[in-house]
Amino acid sequence: MASIPQTDVDKRKQISVRGIAQVENVTTIKNTFNRHLHYTLVKDRNVSTQRDYYFALAHTVRDQLVGRWIRTQQHYYEKDPKRVYYLSLEYYMGRTLTNTMVNLGIQSECDEAMYQLGLDIEELEDIEEDAGLGNGGLGRLKIGDKFVNDLKFLRELEPFIDNAGFIKALLTVKAENKMKLTNYIEKHYNITVDPASMFDVHVKRIHEYKRQLLNCLHVITMYNRIKKNPNMSFVPRTVMIGGKAAPGYYMAKKIIHLFSSVGRVVNNDPIIGKRLKVVFLENYRVSLAEKVVPATDLSEQISLAGTEASGTGNMKFMLNGALTIGTLDGANVEMMEEVGKDNIFIFGMTVDDVNELHKKGYNAKEYYEKNAELKQAIDQINDGYFSPWDRFCFKDIADTLLYHDRFCLLADYEAYIAAQEKVNDLYKNPIAWGKKCLLNIAASGKFSSDRTIEQYAKEIWNVEPTRDKLPAPHEIPSIKVEKKK
Repeated sequence: MASIPQTDVDKRKQISVRGIAQVENVTTIKNTFNRHLHYTLVKDRNVSTQRDYYFALAHTVRDQLVGRWIRTQQHYYEKDPKRVYYLSLEYYMGRTLTNTMVNLGIQSECDEAMYQLGLDIEELEDIEEDAGLGNGGLGRLKIGDKFVNDLKFLRELEPFIDNAGFIKALLTVKAENKMKLTNYIEKHYNITVDPASMFDVHVKRIHEYKRQLLNCLHVITMYNRIKKNPNMSFVPRTVMIGGKAAPGYYMAKKIIHLFSSVGRVVNNDPIIGKRLKVVFLENYRVSLAEKVVPATDLSEQISLAGTEASGTGNMKFMLNGALTIGTLDGANVEMMEEVGKDNIFIFGMTVDDVNELHKKGYNAKEYYEKNAELKQAIDQINDGYFSPWDRFCFKDIADTLLYHDRFCLLADYEAYIAAQEKVNDLYKNPIAWGKKCLLNIAASGKFSSDRTIEQYAKEIWNVEPTRDKLPAPHEIPSIKVEKKK
C-alpha cells in the first residue's frame, strides 16, 4: 500500500529540538563538554587552558539553555499569550554562567561532571568577568526549597529564633564568609584585618547625599577615642567604604581621597592595632560585592531623610544577614516595617524634621561648636592631620561641612554616634546579634524582584502570571485528552 505523501508542514516537524536536546545528567554534560572542547574550540587536553575549559562548560550550559528557550518560544507561538518586556538600566546581571546553571537546576550535575574530569568548577566560574550577588553558605541553611521560587517562605525561618544550634550555624556561615573576605583584603590591599571584628560596610555611589563623610567622621571619632584612652574597652571594627564617583564630581573624589588617607593613618598606628581598620574597596563591582555582601555585619544606609528614592543595596545586605544602621529614608522605611523597629538601627532626623530645620535656618557651625568630638574631627581634616604632605589638601571638605552642609551631616552626627554605640552593645552578645540577623533574613522576602514583577503584572500590566512548568526539551509534551460525555 502506498504511503500518504507528507506535506511540507509535516516534513518540517522533523526539525525539532526534542530530537537533539539531551537529558540533563552528569554523563550527558561530560559528553557535551568534550564535544565542545574538541569541535567548537578545536582543542584537546594537551593544549587546553583553564579559559578553554571555561568556554567548553559555557557552551555546554548554553546548549541546555537554548533548548529550553526554544521550547518556550514554541509554547508562545502555540498559545499566543500577552507578553510584557521589562527593561531596567540599573540591573546588574552578574555572572551569567553561574546564574544560568542555578536557574536551569543543573549546577550540581555540572559540578560533579567537572569533578569527574579533574576540573574545579569554582576556578572555571572565576574566569568569567564580574559575578552575581549571592550567599551559598546561608542557602545551605534553608528550610526546604520553597523559598528559592517564592521568598515569602523565608518567614518560616522565624520559629528558629530560639534554636541555639541554628543561630550558631548561621553565625558560622557568616564567620566563613568573613574569613574569605579577610583573605581577599590582605591579598589585594595588603591590609590585615581581624575576621572577628565587626565588618561595617558602606558601599554605594559616592555622593554627598549618601553621606560617606558622616561615616568618615565616625571613623575619626573612634580613632581619637582610642588615642585618648588606649586601654579603653573597644568593640573591634573594620570599616569599609566602596563605590565610584562620577568623573567630574570633585567633592566625591575628595571624599574617596580623605577616607583612604584616614585609613592610611589609622591602619599604621601601633596604638590602634587591630582594633580599628579602614579599607576603601577599590573598583567596587558586582564580583567584589559577591564577597563583601555575605560577609557584612553592619550595613550603612545613612542618606539624609528625603533624599533617597529607594535603594536596593540595603535589601541585599538584609537578605544576607546583615543588620542595618540608617535613617528613615528610601527602602529603610519598608525594611523597618517588615522586620520591626527593634531589629534595625534607625537614627537621625525624619523628612519633617529636615524641613523644619531648613525652615528655621540650619547653621552647621552651631553643631560644630557644641560637640567637642565633632569639632576635633573637622579640625583634623582642616589642619592636615590626615594629609601631612599637604595641610590644605582637605580644606575644601572642612569648609563644605561648616559652611555648605546641604545634607545636614553635622545635625545628624550626635544621633549617628549614639546609634553606633547601640550597635556595639549588641555586637558584644553574639547570640542576640545572630537572632536579629535571622529575623532580618526572614523579613526580606517582600523585596524579591519576582514579587515586584508579579505585582506589576496584576495591577499595572493586566496580565495573569502562570507558574505552569513546560516539559524539558528532550521530553514529549503531554497532550490533554478530553473525555467524551
